[in-house]
Amino acid sequence: MKALDEFEVIESSLGTQIPIAFYPADKAKATLLMLPAMGVRSSFYRRFEEHMSENGIAVYLMEQRGHGRSPYRAARQHDFACVDYIEEDIKTAISWIKPRCTPETPFYLGGHSMGGHMAVSYAGLFPDDIDGLLTIACGLPHPDVFDGKVGRRITSLARLLPFILFLWGYFPGERIGFAGREFKSYMKDWLVMVQTGDYDFKNMSANIEAGIRSFTKPVHIFSVEADDFAPIKSVGAIGDKFVNAKVARPHLTAEDLDGCIGHFDWVKGMKTAAPKVAAALINKK
Repeated sequence: MKALDEFEVIESSLGTQIPIAFYPADKAKATLLMLPAMGVRSSFYRRFEEHMSENGIAVYLMEQRGHGRSPYRAARQHDFACVDYIEEDIKTAISWIKPRCTPETPFYLGGHSMGGHMAVSYAGLFPDDIDGLLTIACGLPHPDVFDGKVGRRITSLARLLPFILFLWGYFPGERIGFAGREFKSYMKDWLVMVQTGDYDFKNMSANIEAGIRSFTKPVHIFSVEADDFAPIKSVGAIGDKFVNAKVARPHLTAEDLDGCIGHFDWVKGMKTAAPKVAAALINKK
């Protein structure tokens, strides 16, 4: 079924505007809310959503603050943290989406890279809101699970980040070559993951790590071939946190993705990979 190009803007109880697009599926067998990677506008995932919808998954795209159709941009006087993303934006989106879902079909929360971390965190806080979890190319950015050049780059950025945030008042990722223009507190929360390997974000309503350990619903952790920013070891570290859930750890190969491999290019290969990803959500048991 053809995707809907129009984004609908919903509002949180605090008046925050959240653009959402819907990609319907003919006789949907599951529904997925997909969260983008850091610095990435939601329109980047159009091929993913279109091919997933062709394979029976109704997909919603949520724009993150600071990018794409969001009316907000990072600045010294405009801040935003993971608590706002998780407990306001995602919570509002799910509350709006679920009444619109096909009855008696599972509702999944998913994300790519940092979007996957936000989905995992949400599952740890609000497990009753979702029927399962999906992450793609999402690896824990902790030095212990990274090797080589990218690991050293992350470590170096972590050391410089406090100075960068103090100097600019936000993160000028487009100048540095990592992510995009990001909010100060959001990047401080990312730094927590780098330094501790845990989701110990500030001001959360509950302990995310404890919630993840208690989560019992299906978890699908997809790794991607030749992904330097989410190598298999770092992806596995996410799955290892779900000690009481049934965790599937499928790997998307060059063959699955028609040769489109890596942290971002996997999206281009979704025409051939979508059946494999969609089957994971449909066969939730």
